[in-house]
Amino acid sequence: MSIKKHIFCLEGEYDDSLHDRKTVLPMLQYLEATQDLGYIYRRTATKEEFQYYLEKTCLSKYQDYRFIYLAFHGEPNFISPSGKASLSLDDIAEQVNGRWKGKAVHFSSCETIRIDKEAMAQFKEGTGASLVSGYLGYIDFLDGALLDMILASVSAGYERLSYVPALLEKNYPELLARTNWTFG
Repeated sequence: MSIKKHIFCLEGEYDDSLHDRKTVLPMLQYLEATQDLGYIYRRTATKEEFQYYLEKTCLSKYQDYRFIYLAFHGEPNFISPSGKASLSLDDIAEQVNGRWKGKAVHFSSCETIRIDKEAMAQFKEGTGASLVSGYLGYIDFLDGALLDMILASVSAGYERLSYVPALLEKNYPELLARTNWTFG
């Protein structure tokens, strides 16, 4: 069954320089123009900004935004809105508190979900997410953006998010291997 899914994207600062122009926003604009996927996009540089918008992802008026796209620097079990702030997966799960039921969450960040299976299960249970995905190692920005676009587009077509990993593994094995993508 095909359903409409929208993207709710939070993106951190990648560099301390105000000249840095890296962003996933053009990718979202492309998906909106070519795949008819709506999106909400917010840039967050502080822990407080991230938490403010994280709360918005849980509101019923945004229930159609079922693809939570978190684009940040990362390390195992953490994301960093900027060089001076970080949040753990436990921090995120505690705030979400089960309100991502039926949603997919994708960490477009290096290593954030390089965690053990038990920690992944706890994060899914704590958030209520149906699918959690991300990268186990360092990723090239372009390779990550390509896979992120494919993931968002493929996820948009399925009521059951459990079908998405098998579809990606079948159609994009080389890109999955190159980016060291995983899911739980």
